[in-house]
Amino acid sequence: MSPEDLKFFKELLLKKREETLDYLQHSSMTLASCNEGKELSNFSDHMADVAGNGSEEVLISQASRESRYLHHIDEALERIKKGTYGICRNCGKEIPKDRLEAVPTTTQCMSCKRKE
Repeated sequence: MSPEDLKFFKELLLKKREETLDYLQHSSMTLASCNEGKELSNFSDHMADVAGNGSEEVLISQASRESRYLHHIDEALERIKKGTYGICRNCGKEIPKDRLEAVPTTTQCMSCKRKE
């Protein structure tokens, strides 16, 4: 992969990382406002512990998914640093750029992903 391509994907991943962090911060503030005025015994910082109704549970589920995505973004950024970004973890072939544009955190080419 060319240095220009790596720069493009790094910028894309950093943008997605920032968007994800913004979403998580907004979710945290929303949960806090949902629970404002409620008396919580044995208060816990774990979002799953403060779920009370369906909308809070949905918000917690989405935040959990976004947290996992953030982890995948960080792993992809680490692969860029190590020089292994865009290489399929199974077959070792280069992952096509169009696949990386669609799923910049992917670690597999489509052929290996289908086999999985």
